[in-house]
Amino acid sequence: MLTAIIVEDMIDALQLLKSDLETRHPEVEIIATAQSVVEAAKVLRKKQPDILFLDIMLGDGTGFDILEIFPDLKSKIIFVTASDEFAIRAFKFAAIDYVLKPYTYEELDLAVDRAKKQIQPNKERLTILKETLSAPEQKPDKISLHTLDKIIIVS
Repeated sequence: MLTAIIVEDMIDALQLLKSDLETRHPEVEIIATAQSVVEAAKVLRKKQPDILFLDIMLGDGTGFDILEIFPDLKSKIIFVTASDEFAIRAFKFAAIDYVLKPYTYEELDLAVDRAKKQIQPNKERLTILKETLSAPEQKPDKISLHTLDKIIIVS
């Protein structure tokens, strides 16, 4: 189960995205929503989601303001916005995807799948580490191989 927070200032857009995620991606649990930079900052101080769905233009600032407040945020960022003019800046913040509203189900699915592919290996590595630490005398079933650009888990 992955966790997510949605930051969107338009209530209709927020409810639509929440509904689409709940319907199409039940493995992603929406643990909170926020409608402003201030509200998002309060939520993110308490909860660190696996995925952050982030609108750019918010009533009291921008999604980039949130990312500047939390420079060490570990969440995978998916921008969901009506404006395409900020795409390059979004990817400088290591965004997983940039979904333009109104989005299609395929675009949303692709973005969530990209995020899941980046999150799952980290969770698998953590599981392997925990298993190894809990029984150091046993040989591991899996090991991680580190290359220049990725880590591969093998049996």
